[in-house]
Amino acid sequence: MAPPSSKIPSNLIARSKIVIDNIEYVFDNDTRHPRCDIQPVRHFAVTQFALCPKISLPIPSVTRLEDGSVCIEKRGCYRVGSFQTIDDKLILCVDDYFRNLPNDEEIQYSEIQSVLSIVCTSLSVLCLLLTLVTYAIFSTLRKLPGMNNMALISTLICAQLLYQFGINRNESSIVCGILGISIHFTWLASICWMNVCTYHMFHTFVWDMMRPSMRDELSRNRYLLFYALYSYLLPVIFISANVVTSLVNSDFKNYGYGPDICYISSSTLIAYTFAVPVGILLVINLILFLVVIYKIQRAPKMKAVNHNSRRNFLVFIKLSCITGLFWLVGFLYQWLKFAALGYVFIILNASQGVFIMFAFVCNKRILDLYKKRFAEKDVGKTSTNSHETNFTNLTKTNTN
Repeated sequence: MAPPSSKIPSNLIARSKIVIDNIEYVFDNDTRHPRCDIQPVRHFAVTQFALCPKISLPIPSVTRLEDGSVCIEKRGCYRVGSFQTIDDKLILCVDDYFRNLPNDEEIQYSEIQSVLSIVCTSLSVLCLLLTLVTYAIFSTLRKLPGMNNMALISTLICAQLLYQFGINRNESSIVCGILGISIHFTWLASICWMNVCTYHMFHTFVWDMMRPSMRDELSRNRYLLFYALYSYLLPVIFISANVVTSLVNSDFKNYGYGPDICYISSSTLIAYTFAVPVGILLVINLILFLVVIYKIQRAPKMKAVNHNSRRNFLVFIKLSCITGLFWLVGFLYQWLKFAALGYVFIILNASQGVFIMFAFVCNKRILDLYKKRFAEKDVGKTSTNSHETNFTNLTKTNTN
């Protein structure tokens, strides 16, 4: 098909020439009978890239992906058909290049966010590790609620590390896709484990009061297995939905992750396969907490619940408020793009481990456990030294 007349410059003189994709075309402009004949006559498609003003960049400054796309640091990625390579130069449309060019304010804002995110994530992961070690040391903490907490903490460590250090690793489209799936999976799994912790508190305060359940180890293991299947299979369902939808919509060319950032590539699918399930789980958590509070206030039997259960319930209220606030701020930031919300979102997101450690570890009960453990070590050490001293004295006496 001949190129549309709207693409032909209006100021062509008789027998003008134009080169498109290394093909020379001759234009014959007759002012009495305006027309435009193209020689040689052939059928071809003129792309936007063929007609746009261009800029050339040195190829060493770009990263090539396995699907043929190229990425420029802080300038975005360009798919096949939107660029051309000639010798050692990369040719791009000027408009595309400058559209992705950040201004000084954006660069400074991005750098501050990056530093803040790294600092908060590092502190969060450290606190999560300390909390996990605490649960590993004291067997009294490893009942079913404690095992749920350990699963939540372990998943959250993976989620934060993958997001912080993997979301921009787009050098390889395959690796980027794997990282994107992993980030999607671990964050959904973290929210599922938070939902599990909330449900277990509901079960303890409401269901067990109406119908006492088995407390043996077998029963706890069954519960833990059920919770794990729920927390790890539900994310797989949403990941599969994203992959299948992306493949169908792209004629099996895009599976829904990468290549610009190592995460869900479609903003619409981010909403349906991440934001919507997270929002639903947060609403469920809120409903369960309201039911528990209502039961505690209305039922005399519920008021007799032991002190430890009440303390754990208050802890989960605090954590759920923090988590709900974090996701609410995240949703508002994506909607409003307000800079201040971006900083609050980063701090809350990257500091969840700090909140969890203060909620579960920084209390008198854990402090007493550590004091008791260190006291036992000191007593054991003193006893060992006493036995060694007595043995030495007895040896000296027998020798004399």
